[in-house]
Amino acid sequence: MQLSNGWTELIEDAKRQAAHAAIIAAPKQPVSSLAADHFQSKVTFINSREHAETMLQLVRQRAISHVGIRFSYFYSRPGVPINEHDIAYDPRSIRPTLLALTFVEHSGNTGTYRFVVDVRNPEVLPALKELLKEPIRFVGHEMKSDLFCLWKLRLGDVDMLWDARVAEGIQDLGRLHPRYARDKTDNGQAAQECEYEERFRLSLRGTCQHHGIRYMREQASLERQPVEHSAADIDGVVEDATAIASLYFAQVIDATIKGSLHHLETIAMDWTRTVARAEWRGVKPAVLLCERVREACEARLRELESQLIVFGIENFRSHDCLMEFFAKHGLLELFINDGEYGFDRKQLGLYIDRHEAMPLLYAARHIADIQRTGILNAQLIGGDGRLHALMELLGTESLRLTTKWPNILGISRIMRPLIIPETGYGIIEIDLSQIEVCIAAVVYWDIKLIHLCNSGDVYNGMAKLHYNDIPEADRHLSDKKFKKKHGPKRDCMKILTLGIIYGLTAFGISNLLNISKHEAQTLLEKFMAMFPSLRQRRDDVAAHAALRGYACTVSGIRRHRAAMGPLSDWELNWMRNHPIQGSAADPFKVACNRLDRLLRRFHAGLIVLFHDAVVIEAPLSHLQAVADLASQELCRAVQEMFPVLRPRVDVNIRRPESWNKDGDPNSVTDWLADPVKSALKKFEKMEE
Repeated sequence: MQLSNGWTELIEDAKRQAAHAAIIAAPKQPVSSLAADHFQSKVTFINSREHAETMLQLVRQRAISHVGIRFSYFYSRPGVPINEHDIAYDPRSIRPTLLALTFVEHSGNTGTYRFVVDVRNPEVLPALKELLKEPIRFVGHEMKSDLFCLWKLRLGDVDMLWDARVAEGIQDLGRLHPRYARDKTDNGQAAQECEYEERFRLSLRGTCQHHGIRYMREQASLERQPVEHSAADIDGVVEDATAIASLYFAQVIDATIKGSLHHLETIAMDWTRTVARAEWRGVKPAVLLCERVREACEARLRELESQLIVFGIENFRSHDCLMEFFAKHGLLELFINDGEYGFDRKQLGLYIDRHEAMPLLYAARHIADIQRTGILNAQLIGGDGRLHALMELLGTESLRLTTKWPNILGISRIMRPLIIPETGYGIIEIDLSQIEVCIAAVVYWDIKLIHLCNSGDVYNGMAKLHYNDIPEADRHLSDKKFKKKHGPKRDCMKILTLGIIYGLTAFGISNLLNISKHEAQTLLEKFMAMFPSLRQRRDDVAAHAALRGYACTVSGIRRHRAAMGPLSDWELNWMRNHPIQGSAADPFKVACNRLDRLLRRFHAGLIVLFHDAVVIEAPLSHLQAVADLASQELCRAVQEMFPVLRPRVDVNIRRPESWNKDGDPNSVTDWLADPVKSALKKFEKMEE
């Protein structure tokens, strides 16, 4: 059956299985080359088992290179308005209606076969399920929604996928950072325009435009519950699939030129599926506890605001108000970073003892942060009783994952017990210990630092090297006992380590350690002398990056500079930092991609993905086995990529009845009793 014009009449013909039957071969008969010719340059509508099986046979008999895929769908549940531009939808309520497939053949003459499948008819699904098992590259754009549709239809996974949006974002990493626009014009509007430009650049229209591929369709809006599709709907989804199929070769060539093809094929595309499944699974909130916290936030915030007014802080959310307050008390310089003043909770926590208003200000900001995450918004709970945070793969230039609606990754350690497992399940958290320091040791090839990383707690080892007044007996203590006895010395080494890796100056160190700038400079010089290779090579890497215009990870991911002239301090820092953060992310993603598959046999799954830690929900009967498997995979992935390292993991499995930090499931109830005291616990104050 051929379709190009007159969709309504032809769809009716398909339903009656009447005209053009000769063109589509019988299901169990081989498709001849002549029949294959009839499918080229046309669109074939599929809405029966026979037609779906014929499409499958055609694909199996042709030398298909790849296939463009695009679903048309709607959501059965109303979305939750977030702002004037954004609406949060429950992915579990997705309802696929049409599936457009554009198969591209490369054997002699290039051929293209275009199909539209009515997936509302369950008869077509078995053949589609078999089609997905074919060793073909399935190419989508923002493919997470396509995966949701496949899972909703219970069609399983695709082994080889390519997300054109992810590929495009990785190629242009850093070019549209809002900092460049802000530096040029010094106004907030420029940053908004930059964000809009990036959104367009990564859209299907923008990506096609960049690669010179014709694409005329306007962005389609979601329909509530379409009964029948118009000709425009069908033409639109076909055009999407065809444009997406055309993008594949252009992006592969671009990635080959820019050195990122290996990363895209072996890490990034599987990571797309891993993240999509974590979003699809979601997390379960403790609804009643969330309600108590929501009410407490509102009441406690009113109290704190009235107390802060006494110190002259009329609006703790106001940047100008805080600028005035800290300037008045001679504390403003504590909060400068890369030439800008910032008063986030982490910065406030570092200097909590500098003024009596600081604990109140910190606690107020902590409450505001809790509210801002959206974890307390009951409207965001899906029909399955779980929260499905939107996970953005391109949220940062370091390619670290970001989340919103709610911001699961932004939940403070105190509030983590708001997330609980399903009945009969438990929650495990496993993180790679001090991984970025270890990766820095390898990337900058400092043998002494590599040895410390492989010998145990790296900060303990540094303290033993740095301080001469540590008794000899104490140098042989276990990591846990040494940390307890010489905690301040270890914390000092941690600050200095992060300083040398991420470009912290003597001025910043003096503020963090509450010592003079001269003392900080002396301390920093002594520390740097311990690791001369690290110091020299990080400067060399930044110098080379400045000359070529980008910094690069070990897997070839480039973060580009979008300015000319001398490097700013901010650019110098990220050029030193990108090879570390980006390279540390690679083995973590590889391990998560493996776990995404391996955990299914335990009926377990990843629910939260940090840059160096995973949170897993698993049946209580398999809790230890899952923890052991995840630990092994995380360490194995690091060792495969960096054989010289002996990575370690920290496993939190003691209290699986909730997500928690260090096995403390009572942190939320402690906070409810006294928000100020609870928020100022040391582990929260020093939170990374």
